[in-house]
Amino acid sequence: MDVHSHFMALQSEPDRELPHLVVESSTGRVMIGDDVFRTVPPELWDIDARLAAMEQAGIAHQVISPMPVTLEGFPAGVMPAYLRNQNDALVAAARRSGGRLLVFGAVPMDTVTGAIEELDRLAGLPGVVGVEISTLPGGRELDDPDLLPFYASAQHHDFALFVHPTQQQRAVRGRAKPYPFAIGMHTDTALAASALVLSGIPEQFPDLRVGFAHGCGSLPWTYPRLRMAVAVDDHQIDRLDAMLAKLWCDTLVFEPELLELLAQRFGTEHLLLGSDYPFYRTPLAELMAIGARAAEAGAITADAVAALSFSNAAAFLGQRSNLRLPSRPPNGDAVTVASIHDGDLPAHAADT
Repeated sequence: MDVHSHFMALQSEPDRELPHLVVESSTGRVMIGDDVFRTVPPELWDIDARLAAMEQAGIAHQVISPMPVTLEGFPAGVMPAYLRNQNDALVAAARRSGGRLLVFGAVPMDTVTGAIEELDRLAGLPGVVGVEISTLPGGRELDDPDLLPFYASAQHHDFALFVHPTQQQRAVRGRAKPYPFAIGMHTDTALAASALVLSGIPEQFPDLRVGFAHGCGSLPWTYPRLRMAVAVDDHQIDRLDAMLAKLWCDTLVFEPELLELLAQRFGTEHLLLGSDYPFYRTPLAELMAIGARAAEAGAITADAVAALSFSNAAAFLGQRSNLRLPSRPPNGDAVTVASIHDGDLPAHAADT
């Protein structure tokens, strides 16, 4: 079970100033204005190609989520409609997959009220198991009191929250091209997760499940210094450890031996397989095999590998996932926003 992958639908009449997909033959380009943000493979938008890749890698289920570039940075008032269409496209993709794809939607975090409204709507759509949010949603740190109603709503709907780095440019000083990806993303994720741990929010919302991409960034390695800096007595140390242990993280750290530290920080039951598919050259099957490789290296146990394959994800995604053995998916073309409004997606929850 892969909880970290991305999907983007074709749009019939995209706003060229916003992130959108342009496809020429078998090559896709994510564009923002006239600039190419990223060149992408068909698996980003083509359901048949995605399911074939999953079949080859031996993956029964995958959670698809928006590309992080679509989560923020919009002109005022634009985000709600854009994300609504994007969410509908993700749900349509999941429906065409025969139950093999589940969805992390996205909500407009520029206003908490708007975010909760879309969260409520997503709760009525099939296949949606959670929401992907940025590390600085709406310009707020994760410990911002303004976000408490949002957390309460997510907990009420039994939605998992998956935090993906988006502020990597602000988290580095070097000018070389690799810095934001190689160091910035890890730093950005650690800053966001630290804010959540220090705030006590995981204690305030005991049923809220929050997961972090990329092994929770650099936090597993810097946590001892954080612990030393803020802890003044054993009670405070124990409480801080408990806050950290309530978080979840994916296994996208590339070196299997590193899973030993992740297991020590979060517990083996809070580790989730994640691939960031389809953005790496590393084969999908190899990314998914990191648990087995970690067991071979003695970093985690065989029982932990078995839990990593399915039960951890099932617990993180909660009852909304309704995980089951996959049925054979229907044949279908790439999902487009236009096709959604032609009847592929019910307009109201009561119709599902």
